[in-house]
Amino acid sequence: MSQTINNHIVNDVRGVSFEDRRYACPGFFRMPLANDGRICRIKLPLGKISAQQLKMVAQSGKLYGNDVIEFTTRGNVQIRGIGDDTQLLLVSALQKAGLGPLSAGGDDIRNVMVSPTAGIDSEALVDTAPLAHQLLDTIQTNGTYHCLSPKFSILINGGEATENNYHVSDIWLSITPDLQHYSVGLASCPAQIDDGVLPIGLVHKDQAASLIFAIMDCFAKSLLEDKKFQRMRDIFKFEQSEEFIRSIEATSLLKPWPELALRTQVHSKCIGIFSQNNGLYYIGAKPKLTTLNSDSLFDLVALVERRKLRSPIRLSSYQSIIIPDCSIAEARQIRSELAAAGWIVDESDPRARLMSCAGKPKCRSGLSDVKRDATELAKLLGPTPFQSIHLTGCEKSCASNMPYPNTLLAVADGLYNFYQMAECVSSKFGQLIAENIELGEAANLISRHFNKKLESDD
Repeated sequence: MSQTINNHIVNDVRGVSFEDRRYACPGFFRMPLANDGRICRIKLPLGKISAQQLKMVAQSGKLYGNDVIEFTTRGNVQIRGIGDDTQLLLVSALQKAGLGPLSAGGDDIRNVMVSPTAGIDSEALVDTAPLAHQLLDTIQTNGTYHCLSPKFSILINGGEATENNYHVSDIWLSITPDLQHYSVGLASCPAQIDDGVLPIGLVHKDQAASLIFAIMDCFAKSLLEDKKFQRMRDIFKFEQSEEFIRSIEATSLLKPWPELALRTQVHSKCIGIFSQNNGLYYIGAKPKLTTLNSDSLFDLVALVERRKLRSPIRLSSYQSIIIPDCSIAEARQIRSELAAAGWIVDESDPRARLMSCAGKPKCRSGLSDVKRDATELAKLLGPTPFQSIHLTGCEKSCASNMPYPNTLLAVADGLYNFYQMAECVSSKFGQLIAENIELGEAANLISRHFNKKLESDD
């Protein structure tokens, strides 16, 4: 396998294999060019990475990149600013640390997402990790699935306090109150049930993997027959959903979906100290605007190693980290040290509710420096309560595939169109509230809307 992967690296890094299906989405081998150099995205199984592996990421970012490291919304990590002459060296170093896919063609389709506290969450109804690992192993080693889009994703919720109900996925499962079945949805997310987008049915938890593979088999067949089916949403876009669902029902794995209420709370218990299901605690923290340098990661690794914590660090889809299996004293000490290092360790911190992409000048499509603007916006809002805000440098919205309560879409340097999530508005960002506004006006509108919401709730 090693020689196969090495050949694959040479081909894919130099851009002569995998043809047009690779788009501009970064991968482990395929590193698209941005304004600040190439980007390598390291997909982590269930978002987990050991301290030694994180140390290698930090070293690699310093040696082979521009020392900018980012957490992604799928619980992965990416290194920016890689030179054309250092790509092979980077991949080789990361592989020696045990990072990378199980097979040469299995990198892109490793988008199996679970709660960042899967297996340790005190509120979980089921441990989703065994199912997720089964899916990950099979889709990496079964070439049938290597034709799928690098963005094709699977989400599994087990009732955790940190479960993700707002990430649109090609296939999603959410445990039901009887603890024996999963609700199953396509090209949507659990939260969209409130908007009338219903699951396609139920599957018994023991047959969940078989159903997912059946769905993927049907979709891969559709993709091979017609290239317009790149994502599951295309089945609905081109009005093929009824026929597609009938083919899934023919497997006898899918049961009719009863009217069940799914939890659709905004994520919680990702930043701060929380109890686990085993008498220990985890500490959740978020880097400033999700961007780090190597020294920040070295300090994080040193902090974990000093306390002899052996469990992998977990990255969440909220671009935060979780350090599990701490005593309460350890958790408090780690929180204090992370806060001193500039990490966000309190959910009430205004920066905890800000999400942004790379933006200008790193991104070729970015129209404004959204990292700079997000920092300024947090200062303008100060301690004033507000709902989550997404700043995006262009309409591609790489950092979020769902409307946020508040979205600022850059239209020029320092100027934004302002959107808010609204019922019966199915656009990418929500309802347009104001155009071509500066950050000060945006802060006023966000605060004003939040106060009106509080009044209406009362």
